[in-house]
Amino acid sequence: MAFIPFPTALLGTQGNHTLPVAIYALVQSGVGVFGALSWLYAMRAGLTRPDMSPAVARVGLARAASGPLVFLASLPLALVNPYLAQGCWLLIFPAQLLIQRLAGAAG
Repeated sequence: MAFIPFPTALLGTQGNHTLPVAIYALVQSGVGVFGALSWLYAMRAGLTRPDMSPAVARVGLARAASGPLVFLASLPLALVNPYLAQGCWLLIFPAQLLIQRLAGAAG
């Protein structure tokens, strides 16, 4: 977490180049993966609310994993166009909404 300001500053000053965009995406992916793993640990260790259903916990895990997946998927785009990769990051929001909607339709 303490490392995040460095790639953010790098992206802010050199966001038109592939390497800073890739570094930022990799760091955000790593942070997101650890967040999803923390959620998974909390689920398995019984650290979530006692009244939380397993289905709601799985939706939370899917939403936590959506960010890292989008960031990782943007890496090949950064080779083509760094701005395209950055625009791809906006897909995190509709991905999370879609997960929530699918979970609501299934439940």
